[in-house]
Amino acid sequence: MSGFSVNEVSFAYNGVKVFDDVSLSIPGGKVTAFLGANGSGKTTMQKLLLGLLKPDAGNIVFGGRLLAEFGVRELSKIIGWVPQVEEPSFPYTVQEYLMLGRAPYLGFLDAPDISDSEIVEHVLERLEMTELAERKVTRMSGGEKRMVLIARALVQEPSVLLLDEPTSHLDLGNKSSILGLIDGLRDTGDTVVFSTHDPNEAICVADHVILFCGGEVLACGFPCDVLSEENLRQVYGADLRLLRVEDRFFVDFGP
Repeated sequence: MSGFSVNEVSFAYNGVKVFDDVSLSIPGGKVTAFLGANGSGKTTMQKLLLGLLKPDAGNIVFGGRLLAEFGVRELSKIIGWVPQVEEPSFPYTVQEYLMLGRAPYLGFLDAPDISDSEIVEHVLERLEMTELAERKVTRMSGGEKRMVLIARALVQEPSVLLLDEPTSHLDLGNKSSILGLIDGLRDTGDTVVFSTHDPNEAICVADHVILFCGGEVLACGFPCDVLSEENLRQVYGADLRLLRVEDRFFVDFGP
């Protein structure tokens, strides 16, 4: 159950600074939410953890090793990535699309074998998607496509799952399904990191919250400690209130 340690990391896009000397820790075996307004650096930090981007300064450590020491193939076996959007250009069936998640374990000319097929079938069953196996991914709804992306990442059998705003642009039913899936992943002992701009999603499923504000880490820790009215007002620039119902709390966005 390895986690990440981000140490004094700086990063800029084409000279525009995103992070300057930022440090944070992500615990292993927990669900961590990257929370913040749009443009606060959540996606950039995920891409740094994934190795898609390289820090301009500082370093990232995973499992006691510098992330920079991992090869692409090795990282692809450890970390599963679920982007906000990915539109397949070829009409794969769901089963075929999920099989792409086995690529890190196959040689250049190798074909998937029965063990790879069993892993795909297991993930379909786990996510209650077996009836979608022969559907074309190009003919699916937004919520179904998001579930397929998550399923493909799980087929990689990663120990870390990174999800970039997995509930964005989904209706309430699909949001509930995705959040329920994230909540269930904590039972596997894997490390899950998801980004969101909705504090109520973080409250709902996260063990640990990292609050981003303008490319800086404003606060991190348990949701009940991090999500204060003062912190939320600073991040979102709005007069938000915390309401408590019995032993739970949520953020009220109303006037």
